[in-house]
Amino acid sequence: MRKNGAPSLPLLRRYAQRRGLAARMIMVGLAERYRTVAGGFSDMVELIPDTPEEEAVQRLSRCDFVYAMYPFERRADVRRTSLPTKVSTYLLCQRPIFGHAPVASSLADVLRAHDLGVLCPSSTWTALDAAIEIIAAKTVPRDKYEAARDALFGTQNVIRLANCLADLSAV
Repeated sequence: MRKNGAPSLPLLRRYAQRRGLAARMIMVGLAERYRTVAGGFSDMVELIPDTPEEEAVQRLSRCDFVYAMYPFERRADVRRTSLPTKVSTYLLCQRPIFGHAPVASSLADVLRAHDLGVLCPSSTWTALDAAIEIIAAKTVPRDKYEAARDALFGTQNVIRLANCLADLSAV
């Protein structure tokens, strides 16, 4: 099991083997400290250095699903109120999102509100294995991604931000 909470590569491999598939994982812009872990699975992991978003979207849109996570450590609690930046890219990819995060996180809120994938709020092998089964079979209608993009990054969000800033300046 990886300490950073990413889905276990052995679990992904086991899922693929049960179905007679070849597991492939694309990791874009992977932090240096995780390259060693990925390197141990060179037969199934493709490391892509930092790349323009347009190219990343093209590559990732061919995946069965994409992965977003929050650390489960207590010290990371403050990050649960903001979305991982990759979510905006994932909405462009229009692929189901495997959310590996605590239930009380903005990532979990977005997945629930827009039905964009599956949330796995645990790092146990049993929970991750079950979540991989669900996400691999999930389809998400394209209009849900567009609705989520509009809700998160569209005009209404800009208006909400402007109202918040106006309220702050009135104080």
